[in-house]
Amino acid sequence: MAPPFAVLALGGGFRARRFFVPISRGGAADAAAAIAAATGEPDGHERLLLLFADTYNVEPEPLFLRLAELLPGVPVVGGGASEDGSVGEVSVFAGDASSSHAVAG
Repeated sequence: MAPPFAVLALGGGFRARRFFVPISRGGAADAAAAIAAATGEPDGHERLLLLFADTYNVEPEPLFLRLAELLPGVPVVGGGASEDGSVGEVSVFAGDASSSHAVAG
């Protein structure tokens, strides 16, 4: 059986805004507010949030709950990297910013 995979295909006519938000344990609500502010106000178009996080240091449940409150109806997709457990963090990047303890999109 072939391994599962996913493909994201985007057509023309879309606008993207990238963001990089530092996050710390217990800071999911603040990070969600920063993400919502960085993505801007809805402009009547369909929206999609691509989210990539340091999976060791981001608490997904409170982050997603707060994002759902701040960006109602906006689908969130993305992923996270991992390592063999010897470091306990992974880096994420957006533009020229790169760090662990962060969320980017």
